[in-house]
Amino acid sequence: MSPAFVNEWVDHMRKVAGKDFFIVGEYWAPGNLPDFDLTTIFNDSLVAVKPELAVTVVANHDTQPLQALEAPVDPWFKPLAYALLLLRESGYPCVFYTDLYSAKYTDKGRMARTMRLICRRWKTLKS
Repeated sequence: MSPAFVNEWVDHMRKVAGKDFFIVGEYWAPGNLPDFDLTTIFNDSLVAVKPELAVTVVANHDTQPLQALEAPVDPWFKPLAYALLLLRESGYPCVFYTDLYSAKYTDKGRMARTMRLICRRWKTLKS
């Protein structure tokens, strides 16, 4: 959706509802984690500039295997990524259901082959 459409829709919804309410949108910036300096991960981000407007995520339904923004986070790094979000004072952290409870689903891959996937939950020290 175009930003112009979203702005128009939000204005309309606020007018219809008669109040200002919290609306969540997504923005995905390409990143290259292998050589990334994690001490700067929040620099110039929405959560750093306007934390009251930021919902932070590690993964969501779009980032699972075979989805539009497939960007799986290595299992060893997931607890660290969540720690970055959950231990931060600002922003609204969002934990993806599948990361806690796992999921099984069937979907078509890029070659239109049907694939069964199992997304395992991330391990904690107690697991």
